[in-house]
Amino acid sequence: MGRHEGHEADTGVSERHVRDLLEAGSASSRLLLVEGQVRLDRDGSEQPGIVIAEYDEVVSRLGTRPDAAQLQAEAAQLNVQLTQLGG
Repeated sequence: MGRHEGHEADTGVSERHVRDLLEAGSASSRLLLVEGQVRLDRDGSEQPGIVIAEYDEVVSRLGTRPDAAQLQAEAAQLNVQLTQLGG
């Protein structure tokens, strides 16, 4: 069974979500939108939900040690994408 962590009442991607994704450190980790909430899927085993971002994609843009401004900018960009998906 997949492990995921949600931040209650989170309906958008936050700096913390991006940081948690990077800290997961696994190529199979991803952020999902599940029932209107952003969730971290640490091992890629969660079935339901819309994929917002995958670990490898975020690392290719930010590296593994981005600063707070980079995390914030990435979260903002992911929220734009999420809005375009209708999330």
